[in-house]
Amino acid sequence: MRALALAAVALVVASSAVAATPAVRATLKTTTSTPVVDDPWQWTVVVKDAKGKPLAAKMKLQILLGTLVVGCWKGTAMMQCTGANAGTWIAFKGKKTGTLTWPAQSVGTKLTFQAVVTAATKTLKLRVPVTVQHEVAPAEEEVEESASQGELGGVGPPEPGRDAVHR
Repeated sequence: MRALALAAVALVVASSAVAATPAVRATLKTTTSTPVVDDPWQWTVVVKDAKGKPLAAKMKLQILLGTLVVGCWKGTAMMQCTGANAGTWIAFKGKKTGTLTWPAQSVGTKLTFQAVVTAATKTLKLRVPVTVQHEVAPAEEEVEESASQGELGGVGPPEPGRDAVHR
């Protein structure tokens, strides 16, 4: 009987801890999915709770070839690297924006730009497909990838002119 009472108390405590974990909404936006070699390419990650308030977060930026990490943010720049845990954590609150330039060696290769975001004990993977070009491609809308509550985003490229949103 005593063990049953302890188990019941543990279950109540565990369920209250889960209920207390805030919902996390994260979004990754880029200027285009077809960046041009050596031209500035902007990305923005936004992390909020269910009420829209900014959350403290950390993230790693990675470049994938298929499912393999081939590039990551280390210190102050994107570099060649390997391994799912590669990269330097970047701390921020609510919103972080940055700019990259893609090298000529990336031209024509179907890559994925990934932000691994951790906030409020949740980890989200936000992904945007990228194919680097030599020249400017025809006008295209911003690309956006969103995820909530630990869902894995970016299972495929969004349809042209549409945002990929996961909730």
